[in-house]
Amino acid sequence: MRLSDMPALRKIDQAYHAPFLTACTAALTAHGYLTDTESEQLRIHLKDRHRLAEGGSLFQQLKEENSAAFSILQARLGPYNFSGLLFRWTTAKAIENFNFAIWSFAQELLNKAELMFNQPFHLYSGKTCVQRGPFSYFLVETAGELHKNADELHELVRQLKRWSLRTQVTQSFETSLATHLGFETNDEPGLADWKLHEILKKTWLQLELLAEFNEHVLRQVSANLKMDAEEPRLKFLLEDFQSILMSTRGIAHIDFSAIDTMENKRLRILAALQECRDLAQEFYPLLLDTIKTSRVPSQATNIWSEYESRAIINHLLDRGIPISEARGALAALVSYCHDHGISPEQLLDAELQKIHPFFDNTSSLFLRKASTTDRLSEGFTEEKHQIVRKKDHLLQSINQRLLGITFIFFLLITLTAACGVKTAPRSEVLDVRPTVPYHADSRNYPKKNGDTPTAVQTPPSESK
Repeated sequence: MRLSDMPALRKIDQAYHAPFLTACTAALTAHGYLTDTESEQLRIHLKDRHRLAEGGSLFQQLKEENSAAFSILQARLGPYNFSGLLFRWTTAKAIENFNFAIWSFAQELLNKAELMFNQPFHLYSGKTCVQRGPFSYFLVETAGELHKNADELHELVRQLKRWSLRTQVTQSFETSLATHLGFETNDEPGLADWKLHEILKKTWLQLELLAEFNEHVLRQVSANLKMDAEEPRLKFLLEDFQSILMSTRGIAHIDFSAIDTMENKRLRILAALQECRDLAQEFYPLLLDTIKTSRVPSQATNIWSEYESRAIINHLLDRGIPISEARGALAALVSYCHDHGISPEQLLDAELQKIHPFFDNTSSLFLRKASTTDRLSEGFTEEKHQIVRKKDHLLQSINQRLLGITFIFFLLITLTAACGVKTAPRSEVLDVRPTVPYHADSRNYPKKNGDTPTAVQTPPSESK
């Protein structure tokens, strides 16, 4: 989604405008500022507008048509505060939609952890293997980092959804409007402009950190699994993700004194977040499909970690062997194990002597003892129990986040319906929110195997 693709962007933007206006109209109706007829006219207008292939600014059209709901909102809030409220609400919703993709992927990684529990994983720094362990350990740690990143974004969303007017919330209408929009109200005045700058900068920083971590995950997974067919596509998606963030790095600098400038930046942020979400929804499932036991290569025994190599070097140094000769003995041992496809603890005493004269019976005992501390061995059960406990804890926390997003959406619909905005008696308008694909994705969150969400048709209310 590029900013230059204005028709598609307007379609997405309208999908955000509709629920925003729905909540605002619910508050106006609840306080008697709008009649049922006026709120019904707004719904019909939005429904008819959705059928148009293209259109200009929704709010500009409402202003030209002297829409009662829009005029009262402008009068109650003022053009500046209305634009600021819309800016924060749409930005927060776009980040929430992106966050859902992260949490969903982390959830699937934790589900994969049990499948890959006894499979080997080798952590690399450059071309050097620095650590060996269970594949499930890497998956759980990856899910934990993703959860941490998503939590940071969630906290920024919470700050964005503080009541943004410059005065304290003292009127009942403002309290009702904040509740319908899902904003927090407290004794503090609205956020200052510089504070919003800071929040947007932190948001982009978190997205850049996520892009770097995704690159690290892809690099480690590709080094441990057979994924020649998928790796080029995954790299292209990552490059596109990073390119979007680089091109919009200065997006947080907004001139809030000019409403037109604020609206332009809002559209840029919305386009960038929507494209990041689209890329994430393609990148994560494709990467997830490669994590299978059948993709694990059968060469785990002859991959040496830096820790093992350093332990053998130290063993030889303790016996008084010079460092240069110790390294030569290690190189000969590694080469022999690679050529014969065996691990060091499987070597016989005679083989050790044949490999290098520095190895003797003491070396054989050392290698066998070192193998008992291998994190992949059956005897190393405590760490495996820790992995399971951490996996269960993370899964519970992520499920709560996903459930919380779903609950908030349900609560907004319930509040709106209770005020007679979503469904009115004798109304033949099915829904104020247009069922465009992008909006359907934001309400019916991503499904497995690429299933497309279907719009649920609500029958008209029976006339009394």
